[in-house]
Amino acid sequence: MIFNTSCGPFPPAFRMEECGKLQTVDSLRSSAFRLSVGFETLDRELFDPEECYELLGKSGVKWARCQSGWSRCEKSPGVYDFAWLDRVVDRFREIGIQPWIGLTFGNRLYSPDAKHPSAVGCPPVCYGEAAVAAWRKFVRAVVERYRGKVTHFEIWNEPDNKQFWGPGKPSVEEYMELVRVTSGEIRKTNPEAKIIAGAFSGGTTAVECLRRGMGDFCDILSYHSYSMFPEFYSGNIVAYLREAVRRYAPHLTLWHGESGCPSESKDHYDEWIGLYRSSQEIQAKWLARRVATDFRNDLDLFSYYHASDLTLHPYISGDGVPTKVGRMGLIHSPGGVPKLSYRVLQNLCALFDSSLEKHALMLSLAYDDVYNPCSSPETPRDFFTGLLADTYTRNGWPLYLYYYPGDLQRSETLSALHGNSFQSAAGQEMTEPVLLDLLSGRIYRFQSFESRGGILHLKTVPVTDYPLVITDRRALE
Repeated sequence: MIFNTSCGPFPPAFRMEECGKLQTVDSLRSSAFRLSVGFETLDRELFDPEECYELLGKSGVKWARCQSGWSRCEKSPGVYDFAWLDRVVDRFREIGIQPWIGLTFGNRLYSPDAKHPSAVGCPPVCYGEAAVAAWRKFVRAVVERYRGKVTHFEIWNEPDNKQFWGPGKPSVEEYMELVRVTSGEIRKTNPEAKIIAGAFSGGTTAVECLRRGMGDFCDILSYHSYSMFPEFYSGNIVAYLREAVRRYAPHLTLWHGESGCPSESKDHYDEWIGLYRSSQEIQAKWLARRVATDFRNDLDLFSYYHASDLTLHPYISGDGVPTKVGRMGLIHSPGGVPKLSYRVLQNLCALFDSSLEKHALMLSLAYDDVYNPCSSPETPRDFFTGLLADTYTRNGWPLYLYYYPGDLQRSETLSALHGNSFQSAAGQEMTEPVLLDLLSGRIYRFQSFESRGGILHLKTVPVTDYPLVITDRRALE
């Protein structure tokens, strides 16, 4: 059976009755400690942060990735104006969100050849002793100013990407020197601070830096990964980085520090991440799949890029050329109106909180529909031919998350999965089984089921291209 769907109630054929909605929580009460939102680019003032605070405070997200904006803070040599950054840090803390600060980018006072006033890229280690001395002083000022307020500091952004490193090509040696210099100042100023290194856009540079001893200067390794298929190669990337961590710096934890999806395809990079069509619904499904994937890979944190559309000024990187970046925000800008992806973030924060625990029990679901791989917008490509399924417990009850990881840019469909059994992973027998739709937050009661001996038998369940959840009603209370 194939049905058309658009975030609405499931067809009567599934014999499910809507019985409520997932209760969301604000960030002050939330325990979704592994979910973060991006608040980058305020060094270039690309969005209005005031449009975001109230909504983000109601989202349940617990972290926000910010940037120090050296060029915005120091416009005269040795004179700092932190008023704008004070506002960011204090507002987030008021609403229950912990900011983490990326120490980046350059400063035209010390890199006169920068192609943009914010000196995107332009690492001080490429500009001589005076630039490095000024950078040391700036790092100390930031860390000292937010002592007791900010606990985590990240060193630079995508140093392996030519858009964020210059004037020459990205260099392992130069980035290692920046890490050494910056971490030294952080440690001296606040020994209790946690240092994040990397923010790499690929895995090869990360492994080489770890091999050269980068782990001696940091506590967390971060990386960025963009794809319209959140699942594609994600397990391989994480396994690759984890093996390097195990070999060279086993004390490190792993953060997925940046990844996102636009809510529309116009005004975006040409052919970027395989993008040929997008919408609010596609973006929302992508977010649900991204979080499900990163929890499947047991990452310690995932940060979605971005909280807001970046529309106030043109986006410019190290080459000085204005770039189309589209609308990747959870919140429309200008206007401050939440998108569907924002509502999904609320659902994800409510579900993926500290009460959710990954379980070793493997769940195998039979699925009859198999899609043939292809590679054009007219015949979009699917990399997978079966369902992905994860087993958790929540509040002591078994919880199963599953979906078909197809191409989100094709027409949306809803399929049927017949004759499946779900074994209780926690020893609690599901006598009130429900289905949670993470896109709408709606909860449905199964009207036809059998539960005996710790096994739940369901005749027919829906299958979508975004995560659905089967659990006991009491797990969601």
